[in-house]
Amino acid sequence: MQPGTSISHYHIEAELGRGGMGIVYRARDTKLDRTVAIKVLPSAALASADDRERFYREAKSAAQLHHPNIVSVFEIDEAVPEGGDAAEPRPFIAMEYIAGGTLQDKIKEKPLSLPDAVKIASQVAEALKAAHAKDIVHRDIKSANVMITEDGVAKVLDFGLAKTSQSTMLTRMGSTLGTVAYMSPEQARGQEVDGRTDLYSLGTMLYEMVAGRLPFAGEYEQAVVYGILNEEPEPLTAVRTGVPMDLERLVEKLLRKEARLRYQQADGLIADLDALDLNTSAPSRSAATRSKVSPASETSSEARGGSSSWKTTIALAAAALLIGAFGMWLALQPPPVAPRYHISPIEDLLEAQISPDGNAMAWIQADTLFYRPFSSPRSIKLYESDSFKWLSWSHDSNSLAIVDGQEVKKIRVDGSGVFPIGPLPPSERIQGLVWTPDNRVFVSIQYGGANGEIFEYPSSGGEPESFLEVRTNQGSFSVLDLEWLPGPGVLIASTRNFSEDGIRVLKPVTDQDKALNEALVEATMTSMWIESIAYDPAGYIIFEREGDLWQLPVDPDSGMPLGESRVLYGGWQNPSVGSNGTMIAHDYSEPFREVSGVLLNKETGTVSPIGVVLEGRVMYPVFHPDGSRVIIGSLDGIKLASIDRGDAQRIHSQFSVISHWVNDRVLILSDYGEDGDADIFSLDPTSRSKPQVLIDSEDSEFFGEVSPDGSTLLYYRVDVNTGRDLWTVPISLSDEGIQLTGEPTAWFSGPNDDAAPTWHPSGNWLAYMSNETGRFQVYVRSYPDGRTTELVSLGEGMAPIWSEDGRSLYYRDTDSLYVVSVASMDPLRFRRPVSLLSLQDVGMVTSTALERSFAIRPGTEEVLFFQSSAADETPAIVVIENRSPEYR
Repeated sequence: MQPGTSISHYHIEAELGRGGMGIVYRARDTKLDRTVAIKVLPSAALASADDRERFYREAKSAAQLHHPNIVSVFEIDEAVPEGGDAAEPRPFIAMEYIAGGTLQDKIKEKPLSLPDAVKIASQVAEALKAAHAKDIVHRDIKSANVMITEDGVAKVLDFGLAKTSQSTMLTRMGSTLGTVAYMSPEQARGQEVDGRTDLYSLGTMLYEMVAGRLPFAGEYEQAVVYGILNEEPEPLTAVRTGVPMDLERLVEKLLRKEARLRYQQADGLIADLDALDLNTSAPSRSAATRSKVSPASETSSEARGGSSSWKTTIALAAAALLIGAFGMWLALQPPPVAPRYHISPIEDLLEAQISPDGNAMAWIQADTLFYRPFSSPRSIKLYESDSFKWLSWSHDSNSLAIVDGQEVKKIRVDGSGVFPIGPLPPSERIQGLVWTPDNRVFVSIQYGGANGEIFEYPSSGGEPESFLEVRTNQGSFSVLDLEWLPGPGVLIASTRNFSEDGIRVLKPVTDQDKALNEALVEATMTSMWIESIAYDPAGYIIFEREGDLWQLPVDPDSGMPLGESRVLYGGWQNPSVGSNGTMIAHDYSEPFREVSGVLLNKETGTVSPIGVVLEGRVMYPVFHPDGSRVIIGSLDGIKLASIDRGDAQRIHSQFSVISHWVNDRVLILSDYGEDGDADIFSLDPTSRSKPQVLIDSEDSEFFGEVSPDGSTLLYYRVDVNTGRDLWTVPISLSDEGIQLTGEPTAWFSGPNDDAAPTWHPSGNWLAYMSNETGRFQVYVRSYPDGRTTELVSLGEGMAPIWSEDGRSLYYRDTDSLYVVSVASMDPLRFRRPVSLLSLQDVGMVTSTALERSFAIRPGTEEVLFFQSSAADETPAIVVIENRSPEYR
């Protein structure tokens, strides 16, 4: 929307700001003749009836909030903006207009004085107190959502902006590190929240006001979330001198990881803020560690008596030496390391389970069941079948239950026989098998959709009996894996549901079981799927979430959760734990520790290593114009590698999206600025100077490229409302680098996502990727008129890049790398794409659709890419013995 247009009876006067959930305008209410602020949300924010109902329900509740520290909501509605599409009305919120700036803007100027920081925190706490009294949780408290009036009064924005399923997705798409940094640990885990989450976010904001920076910072979202979940912030007294210890303790309490240890209500926080004495400051902790006995102290001691002075000095010195020696001893102790060893990688591994006594393991590999005691290096074949499905141990560790075709069978590990347990009811698939300590065998089957049933067998054999039906009228969830919780004697299962995945109790429901069920689901609820689960007799439920193992502490007797879940091991799956604490899991992380660079000769089809080996994920390789060096982005920063020598050195510490060299001195990259958005920078890799900002807006910008004549910078911008669009800005090049000579403009802005643009060497054409047809494909468009467009890829196409002479265009899809030859330049015509290689066959490391994971070497048209050392994703079985408390 542009100034001068209208939505409903509001006349737009100016744009005030943009965020992950929409655009805020100053507008004139033509009915009541007053100035208001209008937040216009994307039309997709209310994509479903549930979203719309929840949005209006929460917004109506928020409109009832009348408080001097809350921005008043006047109206919530939907309307078609002037000149807009009648089929796409836009939700909007009309609210009180504040003639001032945001708290975020004030903090950017400099940290606040302690009195101002405490005053603003108190006012925000008063706003939260009023909202929480009406059961309204804000869920997005941050400095950008607090307005400061011209009189210095804090007013909180965005109460009642419902986090619907679609709006949450949009917020994530347009989110910044600054937004993520205010999340509470329970928000970061995707769990349900209450008012204590708002108080945590207020603690983050108070820390920011005093320190001038956030307590948890990082170059990318995952690092920030890791800090929130696992680290403690640097104490305020170590960051800024003059901070009272009472203020530091107050902030530490607000930022406790466990919600039950924070302030439970805003009342207590307000009282403590009011009682703070800001005149009793503590020395900075860094200074305190260097402090010694002052001359004044020594004089006072001598005045009290010389004989006691030297004795006291000796005693203090001895104590200091003793404490120092003990501290040094502690510092020299190696950190606790979980003992572990690997069984060799196993191809076609289906499932592995440890015995209940923790002394052996069994696994299914393709069509064979193996058994191995940990005391022996030899594996024993127990059984062969071409229709294995599941595996579970008997409580005495002497037998195994398996699903073989349409029958459940018992196999003795001493090789003495195979015995039938019972037939399997007809079903689409098996979703879990468990053998309980009281010698019952439970099998979960799936009929279709979310309908399933749990059947019970006596381990001695017999017909199955229905134990529990899992139907759509019982919550629309499906069972993924079964486990037995021995304390309360209940089955638990990892379950999948459209709105809440979690761990549930599966048995005919009593009030006690229902309470346990609800507690487990609440404690593990997440938007990420929970897969396999296991019970650790030390008092934990171990579960798999997105390829990592998490643990949830529970009371061994009742099964009730005792705290919040946390990450235990990364990159491991399918856990199983013995009574002695020994754990086994599938380890997918070990094979992917290293990646190596190779060059593909497209004429001969041969691949040659260049000797550059890096750890972890790499992307965005870009050749220097002379072809002898290549810049590579990695999780460890930007690396400059020599093709001839095979070495690599780090030249920039942040993980960045690299675009290309402008000359031999200037590199264009996208990096995260102070506002958390991705901006376009220039970097001189030959010096130690910091990157220079070229493009910095409220949106995120990527893939900046300078035109061949050096007059224009091309990039794409991510806008929450319009998606990805192609932008240009006029520039000039000099020995000092790049200077902008004009304002950025949207060169190509359509209804689709248009991204990853790259110049043809003539400067007359651009290649880019667009999802115009519903999937990403590669297009070439004439420049600057943009009138002629050519679809280049036959099917899916991503990450295009031109050869040095402009006669070839390279791109990839999810399976292969392609090259397209130019048949004629005037008019521009292309031949059919030719597949150069299969990404899977060579193990090319790729990630997102927008990632340019390969580069074309100037002068040779050799293709550089990186190979994983284990492209077949063969897992190893990891065994962890003698697990210490640090690893539980």
